[in-house]
Amino acid sequence: MKNLKNLSLSQTTISIILGSILGDGSLNFQKNYQNARLSIRQSIKHEAYLKYKANALVEISNPSSVILQHTSGSSTKQIYLYHSASLPELTEIHNLTYKKNTLDIKRKWLNNLTALSLCIWWLDHGNIISKGRQGVLCTDSFSLNSVNKLVRYLQVVWKIDTRVLVIKKTYKGKENNYYRILFNKENLEKWLKIIIPHIPVKEMWYKGIVRYNNIDLQQRWISEIKELLPEKE
Repeated sequence: MKNLKNLSLSQTTISIILGSILGDGSLNFQKNYQNARLSIRQSIKHEAYLKYKANALVEISNPSSVILQHTSGSSTKQIYLYHSASLPELTEIHNLTYKKNTLDIKRKWLNNLTALSLCIWWLDHGNIISKGRQGVLCTDSFSLNSVNKLVRYLQVVWKIDTRVLVIKKTYKGKENNYYRILFNKENLEKWLKIIIPHIPVKEMWYKGIVRYNNIDLQQRWISEIKELLPEKE
Protein backbone atom coordinates (compact mmCIF):
# COMPACT_ATOMS: atom_id res chain seq x y z
CA MET A 1 0.00 0.00 0.00
CA LYS A 2 1.70 3.19 -1.18
CA ASN A 3 -1.19 5.52 -0.38
CA LEU A 4 -2.05 5.38 3.31
CA LYS A 5 -5.19 7.44 2.69
CA ASN A 6 -6.94 4.16 1.95
CA LEU A 7 -6.64 3.19 5.62
CA SER A 8 -9.64 3.61 7.91
CA LEU A 9 -7.75 6.22 9.95
CA SER A 10 -8.03 10.00 9.83
CA GLN A 11 -5.43 12.06 7.98
CA THR A 12 -4.43 13.66 11.30
CA THR A 13 -3.75 10.27 12.89
CA ILE A 14 -1.69 9.06 9.92
CA SER A 15 0.26 12.33 9.83
CA ILE A 16 1.14 12.15 13.52
CA ILE A 17 2.14 8.49 13.26
CA LEU A 18 4.49 9.14 10.33
CA GLY A 19 6.03 12.20 11.97
CA SER A 20 6.45 10.32 15.24
CA ILE A 21 8.27 7.32 13.76
CA LEU A 22 10.81 9.75 12.30
CA GLY A 23 11.10 11.27 15.78
CA ASP A 24 10.37 9.95 19.26
CA GLY A 25 7.98 7.16 18.25
CA SER A 26 8.14 3.64 16.85
CA LEU A 27 5.80 1.00 15.52
CA ASN A 28 6.45 -2.34 17.18
CA PHE A 29 4.94 -5.71 17.97
CA GLN A 30 4.39 -6.50 21.63
CA LYS A 31 4.94 -10.10 22.64
CA ASN A 32 1.88 -12.29 22.01
CA TYR A 33 0.11 -9.50 20.07
CA GLN A 34 -0.81 -10.07 16.44
CA ASN A 35 -0.79 -6.41 15.37
CA ALA A 36 1.59 -3.48 15.73
CA ARG A 37 1.18 -0.58 18.13
CA LEU A 38 2.61 2.93 18.25
CA SER A 39 4.92 3.74 21.16
CA ILE A 40 6.16 7.25 22.00
CA ARG A 41 8.67 8.31 24.66
CA GLN A 42 8.55 11.94 25.82
CA SER A 43 10.30 14.05 28.42
CA ILE A 44 8.15 15.05 31.40
CA LYS A 45 8.82 18.72 30.58
CA HIS A 46 6.84 18.16 27.38
CA GLU A 47 3.77 16.81 29.13
CA ALA A 48 1.36 19.07 27.22
CA TYR A 49 2.87 18.00 23.90
CA LEU A 50 2.60 14.28 24.72
CA LYS A 51 -0.99 14.72 25.86
CA TYR A 52 -1.78 16.57 22.63
CA LYS A 53 -0.56 13.53 20.72
CA ALA A 54 -2.59 11.16 22.88
CA ASN A 55 -5.75 13.22 22.42
CA ALA A 56 -5.18 13.61 18.68
CA LEU A 57 -4.62 9.85 18.37
CA VAL A 58 -7.84 8.96 20.18
CA GLU A 59 -8.94 6.55 17.43
CA ILE A 60 -5.95 4.29 18.10
CA SER A 61 -5.71 4.89 21.88
CA ASN A 62 -7.16 3.21 24.93
CA PRO A 63 -7.72 4.48 28.52
CA SER A 64 -4.27 3.33 29.65
CA SER A 65 -2.30 4.65 26.67
CA VAL A 66 -0.46 7.38 28.64
CA ILE A 67 1.88 6.24 31.43
CA LEU A 68 4.16 8.27 33.70
CA GLN A 69 7.08 6.18 34.91
CA HIS A 70 10.61 6.33 36.29
CA THR A 71 13.42 5.75 33.83
CA SER A 72 14.92 3.06 36.09
CA GLY A 73 14.18 1.36 39.39
CA SER A 74 16.17 3.77 41.56
CA SER A 75 16.04 6.92 39.43
CA THR A 76 13.88 9.92 40.34
CA LYS A 77 13.73 11.02 36.70
CA GLN A 78 10.33 10.53 35.12
CA ILE A 79 9.20 10.26 31.51
CA TYR A 80 5.89 9.92 29.72
CA LEU A 81 5.19 6.86 27.62
CA TYR A 82 2.38 6.50 25.13
CA HIS A 83 1.28 3.09 23.86
CA SER A 84 -1.56 2.82 21.36
CA ALA A 85 -3.88 -0.11 20.98
CA SER A 86 -2.62 -2.97 18.83
CA LEU A 87 -4.46 -2.61 15.52
CA PRO A 88 -4.45 -4.04 11.95
CA GLU A 89 -4.17 -0.51 10.51
CA LEU A 90 -0.92 0.01 12.43
CA THR A 91 0.38 -3.29 11.10
CA GLU A 92 -0.26 -2.03 7.57
CA ILE A 93 1.69 1.16 8.27
CA HIS A 94 4.47 -0.90 9.90
CA ASN A 95 4.70 -3.17 6.87
CA LEU A 96 5.11 -0.15 4.60
CA THR A 97 7.62 1.76 6.73
CA TYR A 98 9.72 -0.94 8.39
CA LYS A 99 12.01 -3.70 7.19
CA LYS A 100 13.15 -6.36 9.67
CA ASN A 101 11.78 -4.20 12.50
CA THR A 102 13.95 -1.23 11.49
CA LEU A 103 12.53 1.98 10.02
CA ASP A 104 13.16 1.81 6.28
CA ILE A 105 13.46 5.27 4.70
CA LYS A 106 11.82 5.13 1.27
CA ARG A 107 10.01 7.64 -0.93
CA LYS A 108 7.01 5.33 -1.32
CA TRP A 109 5.93 6.23 2.22
CA LEU A 110 7.69 9.57 2.68
CA ASN A 111 5.32 10.89 0.00
CA ASN A 112 2.50 10.47 2.56
CA LEU A 113 4.06 13.00 4.95
CA THR A 114 2.10 16.21 5.49
CA ALA A 115 3.09 19.56 7.00
CA LEU A 116 1.78 18.23 10.32
CA SER A 117 4.08 15.20 9.98
CA LEU A 118 7.05 17.51 9.40
CA CYS A 119 6.03 19.57 12.42
CA ILE A 120 5.91 16.49 14.69
CA TRP A 121 9.31 15.35 13.38
CA TRP A 122 10.79 18.80 14.09
CA LEU A 123 9.27 19.11 17.55
CA ASP A 124 10.62 15.66 18.42
CA HIS A 125 14.13 15.85 16.93
CA GLY A 126 14.69 19.35 15.54
CA ASN A 127 16.54 22.30 17.07
CA ILE A 128 17.54 25.83 16.15
CA ILE A 129 21.30 26.17 16.67
CA SER A 130 24.19 28.61 16.15
CA LYS A 131 22.26 31.43 17.83
CA GLY A 132 19.44 31.10 15.33
CA ARG A 133 21.60 30.96 12.23
CA GLN A 134 21.01 27.26 11.52
CA GLY A 135 18.65 24.39 12.24
CA VAL A 136 19.30 20.68 12.66
CA LEU A 137 17.23 17.49 12.58
CA CYS A 138 18.87 14.82 14.72
CA THR A 139 18.80 11.67 12.61
CA ASP A 140 21.55 9.87 14.53
CA SER A 141 19.81 6.50 14.35
CA PHE A 142 19.68 6.55 10.52
CA SER A 143 22.34 5.41 8.07
CA LEU A 144 24.03 7.86 5.71
CA ASN A 145 22.02 6.38 2.84
CA SER A 146 18.76 6.98 4.72
CA VAL A 147 19.69 10.55 5.64
CA ASN A 148 20.60 11.27 2.01
CA LYS A 149 17.14 10.03 0.99
CA LEU A 150 15.53 12.38 3.52
CA VAL A 151 17.62 15.32 2.27
CA ARG A 152 16.58 14.54 -1.30
CA TYR A 153 12.93 14.20 -0.30
CA LEU A 154 12.92 17.60 1.43
CA GLN A 155 14.48 19.22 -1.62
CA VAL A 156 12.22 17.65 -4.24
CA VAL A 157 8.88 17.72 -2.43
CA TRP A 158 9.15 20.74 -0.10
CA LYS A 159 11.83 22.80 -1.90
CA ILE A 160 13.94 22.89 1.26
CA ASP A 161 17.69 22.64 0.61
CA THR A 162 19.66 20.97 3.40
CA ARG A 163 22.93 19.10 3.73
CA VAL A 164 24.25 16.19 5.75
CA LEU A 165 26.17 17.07 8.90
CA VAL A 166 28.61 14.41 10.12
CA ILE A 167 28.93 14.10 13.91
CA LYS A 168 31.74 12.03 15.40
CA LYS A 169 31.09 10.38 18.76
CA THR A 170 33.21 8.00 20.79
CA TYR A 171 31.45 5.10 22.45
CA LYS A 172 33.32 2.45 24.44
CA GLY A 173 36.58 3.64 22.99
CA LYS A 174 35.40 3.47 19.38
CA GLU A 175 34.73 6.54 17.25
CA ASN A 176 31.58 6.41 15.12
CA ASN A 177 30.00 8.73 12.56
CA TYR A 178 26.41 9.91 12.98
CA TYR A 179 24.47 11.89 10.41
CA ARG A 180 22.14 14.84 10.85
CA ILE A 181 20.23 17.17 8.54
CA LEU A 182 21.47 20.76 8.60
CA PHE A 183 19.47 23.84 7.49
CA ASN A 184 21.10 27.16 6.65
CA LYS A 185 19.30 30.32 7.76
CA GLU A 186 17.35 30.85 4.54
CA ASN A 187 16.04 27.31 4.39
CA LEU A 188 15.43 27.18 8.14
CA GLU A 189 13.05 30.13 7.72
CA LYS A 190 11.29 28.41 4.79
CA TRP A 191 11.01 25.23 6.85
CA LEU A 192 9.64 26.99 9.93
CA LYS A 193 7.00 28.77 7.87
CA ILE A 194 5.73 25.33 6.81
CA ILE A 195 5.55 23.86 10.30
CA ILE A 196 4.73 26.80 12.59
CA PRO A 197 0.97 26.80 11.80
CA HIS A 198 0.85 23.21 13.07
CA ILE A 199 2.67 23.63 16.41
CA PRO A 200 -0.05 22.35 18.74
CA VAL A 201 0.91 23.63 22.21
CA LYS A 202 2.52 26.80 23.54
CA GLU A 203 5.32 24.95 25.33
CA MET A 204 6.75 23.96 21.93
CA TRP A 205 6.63 27.41 20.29
CA TYR A 206 10.31 27.96 21.17
CA LYS A 207 11.13 25.49 18.40
CA GLY A 208 10.02 28.16 15.91
CA ILE A 209 11.91 31.16 17.27
CA VAL A 210 14.75 32.48 15.11
CA ARG A 211 16.89 35.14 16.79
CA TYR A 212 18.49 38.02 14.91
CA ASN A 213 21.14 40.54 15.92
CA ASN A 214 19.39 43.10 13.74
CA ILE A 215 16.34 44.52 15.55
CA ASP A 216 14.44 45.24 12.33
CA LEU A 217 14.91 41.66 11.11
CA GLN A 218 13.86 40.35 14.51
CA GLN A 219 10.66 42.39 14.45
CA ARG A 220 9.93 41.21 10.91
CA TRP A 221 10.23 37.58 11.98
CA ILE A 222 8.09 38.13 15.08
CA SER A 223 5.39 39.71 12.92
CA GLU A 224 5.50 36.79 10.50
CA ILE A 225 5.27 34.06 13.15
CA LYS A 226 2.43 35.88 14.89
CA GLU A 227 0.43 35.40 11.70
CA LEU A 228 1.46 31.74 11.43
CA LEU A 229 0.97 30.56 15.00
CA PRO A 230 -2.27 28.71 15.79
CA GLU A 231 -2.95 31.22 18.61
CA LYS A 232 -1.98 34.83 18.01
CA GLU A 233 -0.06 35.90 21.11
